[in-house]
Amino acid sequence: MVKLSFLIPVYKVEKYIARCIDSILSQKYANIEILLGIDGSPDRSAEVCIAYAQQYDFIYVFNNKNMGAGAERNFLLDHAKGDFVWFVDADDMLPEGAVEKVIEVIEKKPSLEIIAMGFKRFGDLDNYGSLEFATPKEKMISGKEYLLKQPFCGYLWNKVFNRMFLFEHGVKMNPNLVNQEDNLFNLYAILPCKKMLLTSIYGYDYFQGNTLSTLHNRSIESVERNVNDTLLAQKEIQEIIRSISDVELKKRIIELLNLNVAGFLFSMFQARYPIEKIKIALEQLKRMQLYPTRFSFNRRSSIFLCGANIEWIYLCLCRLHGAKRL
Repeated sequence: MVKLSFLIPVYKVEKYIARCIDSILSQKYANIEILLGIDGSPDRSAEVCIAYAQQYDFIYVFNNKNMGAGAERNFLLDHAKGDFVWFVDADDMLPEGAVEKVIEVIEKKPSLEIIAMGFKRFGDLDNYGSLEFATPKEKMISGKEYLLKQPFCGYLWNKVFNRMFLFEHGVKMNPNLVNQEDNLFNLYAILPCKKMLLTSIYGYDYFQGNTLSTLHNRSIESVERNVNDTLLAQKEIQEIIRSISDVELKKRIIELLNLNVAGFLFSMFQARYPIEKIKIALEQLKRMQLYPTRFSFNRRSSIFLCGANIEWIYLCLCRLHGAKRL
C-alpha cells in the first residue's frame, strides 16, 4: 500500500525538476509514489520527467494542457493512491531525512489529518535561511486551536495531508486561481481538522531564485492576474467567514483577511502597478467593504495601513514609488 504521494505540477522548470525529484529519491523511503503533472510546459521539462518514469515504476507522468497550477494539483490529487499527500513545487527540494521522518510520523499516527513542518528558504545551494514555522516541541492540536493560537502559514508544501480527510471534507484547489489558491486550500483543510500535528521536522527547502516563477514575474499581465486572483480569493474568504458560526473563530478569520488585504495593497505598491488599475482595485475593495482596511494584529501591517488607508496618500505613495502609466 502506498503511504505517501508526492504531487508535483510541472511548468517551465527544466533547470530545476531533476534536482527536485532527486531530492526525494536520495532519501530513505518505502511505499511512496511521485506524480508529475506536465501542464503544457513548452520547455524540456516533460522529457526529463518521462526519463525518470521510465527508470522508476513508482513515478507517473501525466500530460495536460495549460490547466493552471490549481487545476493540475486537483488532477494529481484525484489520481493519488497514498494514505497521505504532499504537494511539492517543481523548483523546490526536500532536505535530507525529511521523507523518512514524515513516514515515521505517519506510521505511528495514521489517523492524523494534517502534519505541519518547518522549512528554509534558499537562493542557491550554499545560501540557506533559518528554519521557519518549526515547532520546538511536537504538539497535537485541532484546526481551530491552530487558527486561534498559532501564526498562520499559508504555504501548501510544508504540510502533509491525509488524503481521505481531504476527500471527506471536499477540500480542493480553486481551479480558476493561479495565485492565492494555496491560502484558500489551507483554510478549507484546517477549519474542519481535529488532528493536526505541529512538528520540529525540517521538511522543505523553498527556492527563491526561479526568475520564471509567478513570485518574480513583474510584467503588468502577471501582476494583473495576481491582483484579480487576490480579489477573487478575498471574496471567497468572505464567504467562508459568513459560513462560520463560532464567534471567536470568525473574528480570527476576519483578522487574517484584513492582513491579506494589507499585503495586497503593499504588493500593488511594490509592483508599481498602474495608478488607473490601482483605482479600479480599490473600488472593488470598497464594494466588498474591505477598504479602508481594519488594522490587523500584525504591527508592520498596521503601520503601513496608517497611510495606505487614506486613498489620496496611498495613491501619492504609489506614484512616488514609480507606478507605471498605461
